[in-house]
Amino acid sequence: MNTAAALAPLVAATVGETDWFALLDDELRCVHLNRGALGRIPELLLGVDAGAATGPGLSATARALAGSALGDAGVQETELGYMDPRFGPRRFEFDFRPLRSGDDVVGVLVRSSESTNRRLQARALRLQTRLLEGMTDAVLVIDARRVVRYANPACEALFAPHSGGLAGQPLRRLGETLVNWLETARGVAIEEAPGLAATLALENEVTAQPRRLVRCRTSALAFDDERHDLIVIHDVTELHRLERGVLEAERRERERLARDMHDSLGQELTAVALMLRALAAERAAQEPQFGACVQPMIDIVSGMIRSTRAMAAGIFARPATELGLTTALEQLAQAAGRRTRVPVECRIDVPLGMQLESERADHLYHIAQEAITNALRHAGAQRIVVELGLDAGGLRLTVSDDGRGVPPLREHAGLGLRIMQYRAHAAGGELRIEAQPPRGTRVEFRASPLAGPVAH
Repeated sequence: MNTAAALAPLVAATVGETDWFALLDDELRCVHLNRGALGRIPELLLGVDAGAATGPGLSATARALAGSALGDAGVQETELGYMDPRFGPRRFEFDFRPLRSGDDVVGVLVRSSESTNRRLQARALRLQTRLLEGMTDAVLVIDARRVVRYANPACEALFAPHSGGLAGQPLRRLGETLVNWLETARGVAIEEAPGLAATLALENEVTAQPRRLVRCRTSALAFDDERHDLIVIHDVTELHRLERGVLEAERRERERLARDMHDSLGQELTAVALMLRALAAERAAQEPQFGACVQPMIDIVSGMIRSTRAMAAGIFARPATELGLTTALEQLAQAAGRRTRVPVECRIDVPLGMQLESERADHLYHIAQEAITNALRHAGAQRIVVELGLDAGGLRLTVSDDGRGVPPLREHAGLGLRIMQYRAHAAGGELRIEAQPPRGTRVEFRASPLAGPVAH
C-alpha cells in the first residue's frame, strides 16, 4: 500500500471528519480526500481528483505549493476565490504541509477552511476602527479590572494629549469623577436605566487642562469571556455655555415682560379706570343713569388690572428657588387642578428636608410645569401624576398622564420641548418622553447622583 494512503486513517482521526483535507503521495497523486463540510469547492479550486491515477489535474498553483512542501520547504499557504452561483463570492484558505513517516517525507497533507466570513469580519472591523478613530466623541473601552483597553484619538486628545497613550492605563488615571460615575452606572439594573447618561465636570490634574463639562453614556460589552464597559463621552462645554445663555436670555425676557406688564400696561389700565370713574362722577349730576352705564366698563378694567398684576407676578416668580422644589411642585399640582378641574396628584418620595441647588431645582420645576401644560393643552388628559424620588440611578422626576399619548416623532421639535431638553442637560440629566400603556404619556427626567450638588 502507498505509504501516504496508509497514513490516511491516522490523519483523518487527527484532522477531524468535518474538515476538508486531501492526502497527496510523493508523486502528487490524491490518495485520500475528505470533503467534510466544505463539499467540492476546494477540490475544484485545486484540481484535486481522487479518482485519477496521477496528479495531472492539479492547478499550477497547487502543484507548485505541493512540490515545495514535498521538498521539505515547510508549510506553504495560499488563498483562492470562488464565485458561488448561490451565495456569491467566497474565499478559501489552503495550507500544504509535508507528510512524514519517520524521517522521510512521503506525501503532502492539504487542508482548507473557508475565510469568507473572516475577511468580511476583518473588513467590518477595519471600518469600525476608522469610524471610531474619526469620531469627535471620545470612546473608551474599560475591562473588568478597570484598565483602559481602547481609547480613540478624540479620547486621547481630551484626557492625555501629551502622555503617550491611554491604552493599558488604569481608569483612575482619568480622574475620580469618571470612576465614581461608572461605578454608579454599573450598579443600576439594565432594565431600569439602559445606557445611563449624565453630565459630569472633569478636571485633568495630570495635564492641567481646563475644566470640561462632558456628557457620558455607558453600555456593557462581552469580550474575552468577561464584561467590558463602553463609554462614549461628548464634550458639551460649549453647548452648556450656549444653553445657559439661552436660559439666561429667557429669564431676562421674562423679567422684562413682567416689568412692562406691571409698570406700563398695569399703570395705563389704572389710568383708564381712574378716568372712567372721574367721567362718571362728572356726569352724575346731569345724567343719573350714566354712572350705571360706565360701572361695567370700570369693573372690566379693574379685572384686567388684577389679571395683569397676577400674570406679572407669575412670570417673574421662581417658586422652586423661593419655596424649595418639593413645596413648589405640590403647589403647582394643586394650582393646575383647581384651574382646570383635572386631578393632578403629586407624590414626593425624597428625604425630609432635602434641598437641591437652586438653579437645578428651578430647571426641574419648569420641566414639570411644561409637561403638565402640554398634558392639559394638547393631550386632553383627565388625570396627571407628578412624582419626585430617589432610586439607584439618582434623582428622578416624572410627569405621567392618561391623554392621547405621545405624538409621532418630528424632525423639528417645538420650542417648549427644546427648552425642556436644555433644562434637563443643564440640571445634569436626560429627558425621556415615551408612551405609557395603555394610553398616555410619560415625561421622565433622570440624573446621576454625581450630576449636581444636593444639600440635606
